[in-house]
Amino acid sequence: MIICPYIPTYLTQAGRAVVLTSRRPCGTFVLRMFAATFTLPSRRTGNDLAVRRIADRHRRRRLPGTLAVLVLCTTLLPRNGHPATGDSAAICIAAGLANVRALDTAILVDLKYSSADNFLGKDLYGDQCDCCLQPAAAEKLAAAQQRLSNLRPGFRLLVYDCARPRSVQKAMFDLVKNTPRQRYVAHPSKGSMHNYGCAVDLTIAGADGVPIDMGTPFDSFDSLAQPRYEERFLREGRLTRQQVGNRRLLRTVMKEAGFAGELLEWWHFNAFPKQHVRETYRAIE
Repeated sequence: MIICPYIPTYLTQAGRAVVLTSRRPCGTFVLRMFAATFTLPSRRTGNDLAVRRIADRHRRRRLPGTLAVLVLCTTLLPRNGHPATGDSAAICIAAGLANVRALDTAILVDLKYSSADNFLGKDLYGDQCDCCLQPAAAEKLAAAQQRLSNLRPGFRLLVYDCARPRSVQKAMFDLVKNTPRQRYVAHPSKGSMHNYGCAVDLTIAGADGVPIDMGTPFDSFDSLAQPRYEERFLREGRLTRQQVGNRRLLRTVMKEAGFAGELLEWWHFNAFPKQHVRETYRAIE
């Protein structure tokens, strides 16, 4: 196994430079070296400003000229029947997304759909092991971690899902089609906010790295998982004050960083309003 080295990877997407990094072994890789020219945008607005901030974290001097070496970790061998391990990761890289751990290594990542430990019982991501988001969304998540560290020193965000290519969304939908669980998976033609790299599923881990008690597991279909019923379940004794307090802590740090939660899932947060996302970003195919 060749491990992707921890070095900044500069990619170009629609004229922007994007930094992605990897610290973890993600399967069997070969390093392919590419040379490409790019120029940073002259106007610091919107997503471009977020991209610049990410790049500035990894360099303290200006790149010599406009020539940069691009290092792509490309997977060669299939795993668990997947056509090419790491395909989802490669798609996310090509879409110009940012690796959130490049911004803050305190953020923990355990992608549930990169294993069979999920409600579908299927590994849909292959060897993808990094959480990637739109650069502006990644900045927000780093801000949420900072807020959490201030409120609860030692506590860390633990991410279960980030950007999700629409090809994976289709595979998920096909698995639940015509079952009671279909209502919980967005139709691929419409897409989920995950398909745009603008949503994140997560919880909080304590100083020991163990997830704190939220009352239900991630991806639970029980009504106990729905924030809209928390007060009622608290009165009925079906949720404890500690469990509801833990959820409120997660909502607090995420909302203060600019995310919005959902009524059906305590773990799901959108970085931007849905209409804005559909008008601003392209779905990741």
